[in-house]
Amino acid sequence: MAPTKTIPANLNDLLSRRLKTRLRRLTPLLVWLGVLILAIPLYLRQVEGGSVTGFAREVRYNVASETAGRLNRVEVKLNQDVSQGQIVATLGDDEALLQLREARTELDQLSHQLGREKAIWELNAAGQQVDQQTNLRRFARDASDAHIQYLTALASLTENRIQLQGLEMALDRTRQLEEKEMTSGAALDDARVAYEALQKSISGQENTVATMVKAHQEADARYREFLAGFLLEVPDSDLLLKPLASGLKIQEIKIEMVSLAISRCVLRAPAHGRVVAIHHENGEVVAAGQPVLSILAPQSTGIVAYLPENQILNLKPGTEVHLRRVADPRHKIISSVSSLGANVEQMPLRNDPLASVPGWGLAVYVPLPETPDIKPGEAFTISF
Repeated sequence: MAPTKTIPANLNDLLSRRLKTRLRRLTPLLVWLGVLILAIPLYLRQVEGGSVTGFAREVRYNVASETAGRLNRVEVKLNQDVSQGQIVATLGDDEALLQLREARTELDQLSHQLGREKAIWELNAAGQQVDQQTNLRRFARDASDAHIQYLTALASLTENRIQLQGLEMALDRTRQLEEKEMTSGAALDDARVAYEALQKSISGQENTVATMVKAHQEADARYREFLAGFLLEVPDSDLLLKPLASGLKIQEIKIEMVSLAISRCVLRAPAHGRVVAIHHENGEVVAAGQPVLSILAPQSTGIVAYLPENQILNLKPGTEVHLRRVADPRHKIISSVSSLGANVEQMPLRNDPLASVPGWGLAVYVPLPETPDIKPGEAFTISF
């Protein structure tokens, strides 16, 4: 019975050795087959153009002052939505107000000087035998008087515009407090009524200033016309008026400069968006052109992706691309390449967070359709 028990064991060993031998022979073939299976899809992707990851571009606005000054107040908070033209910060305008008061004082001085000249001219005219000289001085005086009235009204208009900016900021703050139920609706109504009343007054002042400008131009034209047809040699009239006219011109320039300086003390949002950064606090001194805060547009208008160097040979503007949002890969967006980067550059880390060494590629810009729910920075898969 012993031989019948050992024969099956020998047979199993023999079959096992043969199977192992065949597997060793087939191992290289299986390895090459696996490599081929992996390489074929990669090759097909390369032939089709491949795909990369891109990100919705951010549209960021930095709000900065055109002049240096002390930051008076930041009117908005972080992550607050703002609208185009809304006041977001103010700079101190004390220096500009002092300059405006100085200009008004000098205007009064010129007005007194004009009154003195008027009295002198009237005394001289009484003893003159020729009425033309008297009329010439009267026309010159009327032109200067109209100019002073115009500049005085312009100074008052500028002061009211400054007050209107303050009322606008107070109205914005009251509106925010009313939305948070931290103040009553009556307070908001009072702030609105004060703002609208001053705005209406300024509108009337603007019409008055425009009328005075026209009156000054007409008076000056009458003086020049009379002077052109004057027959007697009386240089004293024109000579006496030249210093006064120069002084008036200087005050006009000063008022315009003060108005410009005051307008630059108010920083407004250049577009709709959300405040994503506040770089300076109240009371800090900021330089001209230094950003005070940053606003991010609510939606993106394009995608930027980086194509590896080995895939850029046949790429050019106008190439059709297919976009798929990572958040919604089932929806496909068809677009085309709008432009390419000027040079091959190092790709951002987000393109390949697991890369052990930096990658290099060419920036590719693709426009997005107007889709309001696409957020800046959102990831896309781009197929070329």
